[in-house]
Amino acid sequence: MNRWIMLLMFLGLLFWGCFGYHLWKRIPKSSSGAENVSVAAISVDDLSRLVMPQNAPPENFRDPFQLPAVFRPVQKTVKSFAAEKPVVPAPVKAKPAITLDAILPGDRPVAILRHKGSTAVVRVGQEIWSVTVSEITQDFVKINYDGESFELRK
Repeated sequence: MNRWIMLLMFLGLLFWGCFGYHLWKRIPKSSSGAENVSVAAISVDDLSRLVMPQNAPPENFRDPFQLPAVFRPVQKTVKSFAAEKPVVPAPVKAKPAITLDAILPGDRPVAILRHKGSTAVVRVGQEIWSVTVSEITQDFVKINYDGESFELRK
């Protein structure tokens, strides 16, 4: 493992050494031995060229930061009339949390109902837990709660 690491390091040094040597050969050498350093003078024209305002691109150029028309979301306008009142949906009445445990059919049928852990035996016309029992059949019990009727099935 260490031999591979050393080989990779050697090849890396060899590559960068050759690269640095070729760069060093391209540096111009002065003939007198002393380096002549010349600084280019910056004129006002050069500075004003940098500060000049740019012209706007032509109209037919596409804006690179704008989504193409295919991908732009379409916003639909909705007409609203001040005279119209908003339609408020009627509140949904919750079904009572009563479950049917058993039905005992007969001449006077009886149902066993459960509500929040308590159990009650009820007959037709009896009221319990603000619920009135209106009908008891072999398959279901019909109860009236807050003006609406519900069926409880096994």
